[in-house]
Amino acid sequence: MAKRIAFALGVVLAVYMLFSALRGIDLIQSGDLAAQIMGVAVVLIPVVASYLIYREVRFGYATARIGKAMDESLLPTFGMTTEQESAYLDAALESARADESSWSRWYCVAIGYDLNNDRKQARESMRQAIALFQAEHL
Repeated sequence: MAKRIAFALGVVLAVYMLFSALRGIDLIQSGDLAAQIMGVAVVLIPVVASYLIYREVRFGYATARIGKAMDESLLPTFGMTTEQESAYLDAALESARADESSWSRWYCVAIGYDLNNDRKQARESMRQAIALFQAEHL
């Protein structure tokens, strides 16, 4: 179901980009400097936004792929206390430092950071896990 929704949203985005590009081109060809600047923005903003959306969707699919391959015994349990979450992160970091080439350990680090509400470090750790996973499975 999620793939269908993502596909439908992709089609809507493509149609939007087409119409905005056409309108942007009209503005660029208008001859008025302010309209031309706005036309460039109208063309560029959807392109940049589409790239960012593509990156996020690719990140999500890669994360889901790793999650399916992950050994569940390494993952935290539900209902952990704040102290347990911090201890999980510390243990995951120690484990990842011991074997920096292990994608599963970096995945655990990302989960640990996420549990501790450090989203920036969680995403960075997950990117590391994805890179290691892809290198191992290519």
